[in-house]
Amino acid sequence: MKVDVSNISTRYLQRYTLKKEIDNGFQVDSITNEIIYQGTDHEYLVTAMLNAYKEEEGTIEKQCDAENLFSRDIVLKHSEGNFDLPNCITKKQVRLKNSLDCVAERKINIFDYTQTDTKTLEGELGRGTYYNEVFIYRDSLDLVPRLTLNEILALVGGIPDQSAVGFFLEYAQLLIQPIIERQTDPTYGDYDQVVSTKVSISVTYVTIYSPTQITPDWLPGLFGGYFYSKLKNDLNNWGAENTNDPNVVGLFNEHLIYQEGYWENGRTGQYIDKIISNTYFLNEILQDIFACTGKELISNFFGINIDGTQPSNKYYEFADSFCQDMKIAQSFDIIRETAIEDSFGRSGIIESKTLIADLLFMFNLFFVEETDTIRLEHKSYFTRKGVDLDGKDYEFAPLEMNAEKIDQELFNYAINFDNKPFYEAKLVYATPNLYSKPNEKTKATEKLVSDVLSAINNKEFKKSEYEDLFFLLSTNGDAIIGLNTQLTMSNLIRKLHDLDRPMKSCEINGEKVTFDVFSVGLSGSIKLMTSVITWQNLMPYMSVKTRYGTYLIETTEITEQDLLTLKIKK
Repeated sequence: MKVDVSNISTRYLQRYTLKKEIDNGFQVDSITNEIIYQGTDHEYLVTAMLNAYKEEEGTIEKQCDAENLFSRDIVLKHSEGNFDLPNCITKKQVRLKNSLDCVAERKINIFDYTQTDTKTLEGELGRGTYYNEVFIYRDSLDLVPRLTLNEILALVGGIPDQSAVGFFLEYAQLLIQPIIERQTDPTYGDYDQVVSTKVSISVTYVTIYSPTQITPDWLPGLFGGYFYSKLKNDLNNWGAENTNDPNVVGLFNEHLIYQEGYWENGRTGQYIDKIISNTYFLNEILQDIFACTGKELISNFFGINIDGTQPSNKYYEFADSFCQDMKIAQSFDIIRETAIEDSFGRSGIIESKTLIADLLFMFNLFFVEETDTIRLEHKSYFTRKGVDLDGKDYEFAPLEMNAEKIDQELFNYAINFDNKPFYEAKLVYATPNLYSKPNEKTKATEKLVSDVLSAINNKEFKKSEYEDLFFLLSTNGDAIIGLNTQLTMSNLIRKLHDLDRPMKSCEINGEKVTFDVFSVGLSGSIKLMTSVITWQNLMPYMSVKTRYGTYLIETTEITEQDLLTLKIKK
């Protein structure tokens, strides 16, 4: 292998191993080697080291045949090496230059990108009202015992349930108003007397409707349109039976006969019909981050420069529905949604590697460097690609059973906004007494969160630990889809992470789940003679078809003798 480095004489690698693997979602190509430099080259490298030069750039090349030249950019880092000064020898490691290296060093400020407004709900907001009143006269009042809140609600006919037609409770108020009339007495003169009491109920209903069925959660409603059926689950679970305030539990007493009283409950305007002013398209940010590579970013999953090579499966159906127009917002633009106390003075800066790592974890994605492109796709994109070894000579090593010893897996967002189903996915496997001690595998995002419902305009979260987080929003370009509920951690694990689980089934937050694909714990290796060009075109998580079944590639290695080793698993 020919090695050309600027300011240094040409050298040849006699022994080397090229390796390709996935590290934290990134494809990493590396080379193990050692080059010996002497004479003037040694003197130059010592001087460069002493003067704190950063690195030298160069290339490695191998002519495989008349038509195929293998070539990769490399760097020689001056902060590394072994310097034998008495013998004037320097030993250096060559490092392959990965285009993705520049990404890890970047910090971005989301406020530098195109600002957009985003509605908290897709569809159109509608409201309805209900009112009823009854009068109880004085003769009856004298005989009425102290009534509970539920009993008083019953007097006015209760609160009608309109959820079947898409109208859900937003606010209710019960009023008790004494009716006073002026009385005249010949002995004592004029005086005021309570002659009756008016009991009235006012109810506000809310609906979100659309002329088209956006997702299966939108059901046929009034006037030929569709209403968002999950709205009822997102409103507070409230009602008279849940009220413990002693001032309102038993309302109808002698004191109240002569004085107005009321009970109210609801979540008026907490998140419905709100506009988040500072939101930014994720795809614009990602394309800018990867511009430093000089290669085009392609992601059929996120809808970036789509080339139509994505598989037809449930993972990309999810992406088509919820991930094509994703946005990001600084946390205080959600928590302080009023725009007076939003992100003003707050930092929109996040490290590129942190943002990317969180995205890779959340959606089960890989970054892979191709010849002219950077590809960001779901893991399933790569598993359906691969190599068929039929008709080829290869060595198939014995398989070993080394299943991951896991009792449970815990996947979390960076912080919990008092909404555990949104924040956490706990996978518990049926492994009682299998291991000497409980073994839990945990993973969490570092900066990204998604629980808009709990956080929006909520004073409880105006503390310092929330100020440098970022909300990821699933939108249709204009509004958040389904209150962002598709981005609950448990939903992401169910929808996108059933590949490569350590067992076939488990309980996720207490519910039994069976996975389509899982790791049986068998691993081994395949060896064959081939070209370094073949190694260049193989990627981890591709499949390899053998006479003993089909396996997934974990890592690839090739030596100077063109011996290719594939680390595989079942």
